[in-house]
Amino acid sequence: MSKIQILSNTNFQLEKVIKNELIEADTVRIAVAFLKKTGLDLVKKQLDFALSQKTNIEFIVGLDFKTTDYKALNELEKIKQKNETFKYYCFGDKADNYNSLIFHPKIYLFNSKNKYISVVGSSNFTGGGLSTNFEVNTVFQETNKSYQYFSQLEAIYKEIKFQDSIFIPNNDYLDRYSLTRKEIEEFGKKALESNTIKDEIRILQKQSLDLEGTIPSLKKIIIEFMKSNLSNKFNIKDIYVYCEKYIIKHNLQYKFQSKDFRATIRGELNKHELESKHKDNMQLFKRVNKGFYSLSANGLIYEKR
Repeated sequence: MSKIQILSNTNFQLEKVIKNELIEADTVRIAVAFLKKTGLDLVKKQLDFALSQKTNIEFIVGLDFKTTDYKALNELEKIKQKNETFKYYCFGDKADNYNSLIFHPKIYLFNSKNKYISVVGSSNFTGGGLSTNFEVNTVFQETNKSYQYFSQLEAIYKEIKFQDSIFIPNNDYLDRYSLTRKEIEEFGKKALESNTIKDEIRILQKQSLDLEGTIPSLKKIIIEFMKSNLSNKFNIKDIYVYCEKYIIKHNLQYKFQSKDFRATIRGELNKHELESKHKDNMQLFKRVNKGFYSLSANGLIYEKR
């Protein structure tokens, strides 16, 4: 059985749905483009209760310098430090992620043993988005016998979570982000046009690339294989076999969805090969001869995701 409701905040606030489901759910996953502390403050009591019950809660939030609130990010970090069942991840804005995507979803997933609640619509996790803005959201209520809408949204959530652009901020990143965001809030467009702020944003973008993600990228998997062997050159057939076994062992088939995964591996090797003309070439591999590769100097010291 399933029940579908369309809410606008004027007829029923999304805040009320979230408060109720935080109390009842065993697992909560939220992916939103923008996060503000005003949104967290609205549901603080219910969030604290859920975490006291060891509910697994996860946030994925978009990071840019227009809307995402540094106060909210700092609050997420505080919650994470106090609760082992809480996690959060960041998705860089178009200018600083791996695939030039604009991150703009609003997905809310709540599930328990017999109930699956999913929400998709226009509301970000902000005070306005959850309560006072004129928003439009669809709420799907399903049982454990049939939860097709939940399953579809869960698949999209997983696609987001396992993008190479996802990273986990550390305290140094959060401190730098906070200082930069404060400057932008105080001086607005003028700050964004200043060379100092532009330099700080570039530093943050570069720093995010060195932070831990949710899973290793395909190039990282290939590099780890090469580093684990003493050989000076690797047959591409052996690279295929290792990568295929790796994604099965770590349950990553949904991340590396491809009708021809081996072609994807070849593409990654060729993209980052020393002589490649690709604009994103990191010069990680050397083509030794036909069908054989080795690590370049860059590949030997590569530690990013």
